[in-house]
Amino acid sequence: MIFLAAAAAILLSGCVKDKNEQEATSDEHALVKAGDLVPDISITSIGEGESYLSRSETRRTLIYFWRWDCSYCAGETPTVLALYKSVATNPNVRIVSIMRGDTGTSYKASTYWAEQLDAAGLTPADGPAVYYDENREVFDQFASGYVPRFCVVASDGKVEWNTSGEFSLEVLSRRLLGY
Repeated sequence: MIFLAAAAAILLSGCVKDKNEQEATSDEHALVKAGDLVPDISITSIGEGESYLSRSETRRTLIYFWRWDCSYCAGETPTVLALYKSVATNPNVRIVSIMRGDTGTSYKASTYWAEQLDAAGLTPADGPAVYYDENREVFDQFASGYVPRFCVVASDGKVEWNTSGEFSLEVLSRRLLGY
């Protein structure tokens, strides 16, 4: 009975268990594949209002999709924040954090994010902005399921990598910086 409850929780949250160090550019759930132009999206930032992500962005961008209640995301978020700290002064790259949510979970997401920032020695002012995708309108343009999910967009607006899993700081850094 406990096993069934745990399995249901993982399926409902769409978390991924695999430690994924492979170099595949896309997984079977990716709707935007390597070589595709990234969709232009509008999304609300927790605490900052509406923002736009555009294919005309000239910086390399790592989009990190996560959920506040995903244990695998909780394991991956410190790696993403360590990456952010290592590239924060690089004007050619950025990290966009998007919480894949459900109606009414923005408070939980903002609390979770604040705790993660604090653990990484960051504040909301000096950490990456977090965006709230309440109805999966943004996420569903990128994938049919599974978080944590990473999408790297090159400076020409084309997706280079869109996959889910847990990755090392080295892999995420190499992907974001284009090595």
